Amino acid sequence: MPHKKWILVMAFILFSAFASSTLLAATTVGSTQLSTDGNLTVNGNTTLGNGTGDTITLQGSGTYTLGSVNSFQITATGSTLNTVSPLTITTTSATDANAGVSSVYTQSSGATGEQAAFLTIATQSSSSGGNLYGFQVEELQGTASSGTEAAFYQRGTAWDYGLLTQDTIRHELSGGVQVLLASTSATTLNSGGHLNLDITTAGPTTGTGPVEGIGVNLTPSGNTGSDADTFAGIGLHINNSTTDAATDDNIYGINIFSLSGTAKDADDTAMYIDQAGWDDGIKIDLSQPDDSDATDTDQGILINAATSASNDADTIVGIKISDLTVTGGGAPFERGLQIGGGWDANLFFDDTTSTIQIANTGTFTFEDSGGNDLLTLSDSSDLGNVGITGTLTVGSGTAISKILKGTCTVDPPDLAANATGTASCTSTGTLANDTVFLTPRAAPSTQTWSVDTVGSGSITIRFQESGTDGGDPASGTWDWTAIR
Repeated sequence: MPHKKWILVMAFILFSAFASSTLLAATTVGSTQLSTDGNLTVNGNTTLGNGTGDTITLQGSGTYTLGSVNSFQITATGSTLNTVSPLTITTTSATDANAGVSSVYTQSSGATGEQAAFLTIATQSSSSGGNLYGFQVEELQGTASSGTEAAFYQRGTAWDYGLLTQDTIRHELSGGVQVLLASTSATTLNSGGHLNLDITTAGPTTGTGPVEGIGVNLTPSGNTGSDADTFAGIGLHINNSTTDAATDDNIYGINIFSLSGTAKDADDTAMYIDQAGWDDGIKIDLSQPDDSDATDTDQGILINAATSASNDADTIVGIKISDLTVTGGGAPFERGLQIGGGWDANLFFDDTTSTIQIANTGTFTFEDSGGNDLLTLSDSSDLGNVGITGTLTVGSGTAISKILKGTCTVDPPDLAANATGTASCTSTGTLANDTVFLTPRAAPSTQTWSVDTVGSGSITIRFQESGTDGGDPASGTWDWTAIR
């Protein structure tokens, strides 16, 4: 008899469902299927089914309505991943306006705190290392069409943020992250940038020691390939499709804007590279394409003319190479600047009043690649001294290899009228065939003189007395110069 009572109860429920169905509080429907062709209204807690194959089917335009203080709760347990799906919704789109699941949520005018159209609360209780995802989109099934398939799509620009997270975002696709952004205007781009990263990081606090604040941190895995692969933390591919021929547009691969905030005494660096581990800090492949212009100038590095508005005794430096400190046990050869061949001019100063400076009392040394000194320019008491280790040719004249200069003491001979004689001058460093110039600081009043011979470290001077014997000339200091 209990079985017949159950049949009568079910018959009454199914009869009432033709117009609309209402389940009262604490209603339980067992394994027998419950179907309604109209609306299903729940006024209390309702439990549907007790097996993994039980379904809820809404046919036609039926709706499932909850009371103002009721909730629809689905509870299921499972010990194996993906074997139990508490709620499975299977839909087939008939028109472009359909959606598998729709949430139409309206926030009341007096609402405070946080509200969400979809809310997921996940609790990890696995001790077996299982993965837990708050939201998971499986692989796209079927054949891809000519349209766009996106696992997640946020429409419109009314939201403050398309995606707002407080936790780390991780990307596991081996192909990297690709951002495709289409301009809505052929001439006007988003002033904030196509990809705008508005990031706030904690700066240093007084007394807490140095703090490293990084807006964007890229930590890609290392390249383990054995081929000549190209591996980059950031890759920029820019396609210039500008058709504006009236003016030249500015296109930047990376544009770092002026630093905002209050000027500080600390060093503010627009781009900082820690070169440790890298072969090159910055590498630029410079090539000049052929286009319709005839006067293009392409620069590997361009530093625009600086403007100083400082009222202090500041210094502006276009390129600065700091002091090198070698701490290893080897003996590397260091060059602050190296320019290769093939250039029409390896160094060009585009200024008619160019100035090259060295620290006060410093010395310029010009060497060959073997370390041989060719020319030195030294600063001595605010005067320049030039030293040449090779030869000096002025115009098309004879090459000069050495110029010697010194003083000696000369004692002219006591000669009779019209007689000749010699005296010696010690000249350290002179050799035979050197061209010598002599200048007495007090010349004999009645004698003439000339260089007779030049030897190793000595110059012989010939004197001739005039027609009147002038007596014995006094000994004196003579200046000599020898050119080889």
